[in-house]
Amino acid sequence: MDTSTIADKYILEHAWPKMPGPAAGIELFIPPEEKCIEYLEKLRWPNGKIVCPYCGKTLIKKHSWYIRAGAKIKRYLCLNPECGRTFTVLTGTIFANHKMKLGEMFYIIWNLPHKSIKQIAEELGRKYEHVHRFAMDVMKICKGKIDMLKLVKAIEIDEIYANAESKKRGAKRKSEARNQEKKAEKTKEKGQRNLPEWQTADNNHV
Repeated sequence: MDTSTIADKYILEHAWPKMPGPAAGIELFIPPEEKCIEYLEKLRWPNGKIVCPYCGKTLIKKHSWYIRAGAKIKRYLCLNPECGRTFTVLTGTIFANHKMKLGEMFYIIWNLPHKSIKQIAEELGRKYEHVHRFAMDVMKICKGKIDMLKLVKAIEIDEIYANAESKKRGAKRKSEARNQEKKAEKTKEKGQRNLPEWQTADNNHV
């Protein structure tokens, strides 16, 4: 699927206005955040049926919302008793891992095939490192031709679970290590208390 084709079709349907960019004298096409969210929802859930990215179930209800760059993003709750997690349209996608505005990320994606990262960064008024990091993530996921659909469904359910389980195991190991340290300290203190007074005195002078 050609990203430019998707973009052109959606621009025609919604007539997004061009917005002035930070670079002097340059008019950039940066879509509004609300339109980006709507676009991602249509790509991710084309038939309107919301799917939990963690368990793949469709028993979902609206949970809450939060503000990101001035736009409302809906948060959903999975009613699967074995899951019960909340998520948004950004969960598990490349867009969830970067703090730039969605419109700016869309601009980078659409211009990567024919502009340098340096030029895009200058046009957006963003640091080169930030744009470069996002562009590298895009290319790593797409592995060739840039495809918006791949970016929306970048992380598979198994990978999300694997990352979550990895974090849990790491936290568990740290907790176990702390407990072992506490036990060792208590054993040492108990041993000191059980020593004869003369031995304790000798130890204190060592």
